Amino acid sequence: MVERSVNQMLEQGLLLLGELDQGDYVHVNVPHFSSSIGAHYRHILDHVEVLIRGMQDGCVDYDARSRDVDVETCLQSAKEKTSSLLLEWQAFGHGKMTESVDVVCKVCYDDEDSPRVASSVGREAMFASIHGVHHFALIKVMCQLRGLQMENVFGVAPATVAFQQK
Repeated sequence: MVERSVNQMLEQGLLLLGELDQGDYVHVNVPHFSSSIGAHYRHILDHVEVLIRGMQDGCVDYDARSRDVDVETCLQSAKEKTSSLLLEWQAFGHGKMTESVDVVCKVCYDDEDSPRVASSVGREAMFASIHGVHHFALIKVMCQLRGLQMENVFGVAPATVAFQQK
């Protein structure tokens, strides 16, 4: 189930990218936002990429994100990166949810060190997928400000969708 959450989040990303043009992707909705859809989308992919890399070496280092400007500024690059990460996740992610990983992430503004804590691939997959949905919610607002309509569940947490369906 947790494996599917990353799949579904990346698949939603591909659907989103298919609805945008290059101008939509890089537009900054000033004064409401200080970054583009592309910046938020690249941020989502960075977390998935770090998770996949961490599954292979035992340490998910959120401070070591690639922050690829090309993915942030080029819609086609974002599509290619999403497809690539989806294939990688499908190849490496399944059956590994209970494996242990360490996690490194800067959490305090006034401390130079990044703590290292124990976690699992499944826990970090949950984080990456829900973190992605959180940014999708921001992207949905950006799209609406540009007059683009997104499907109702885009950017809504799975728990919220389940609650609303009851």
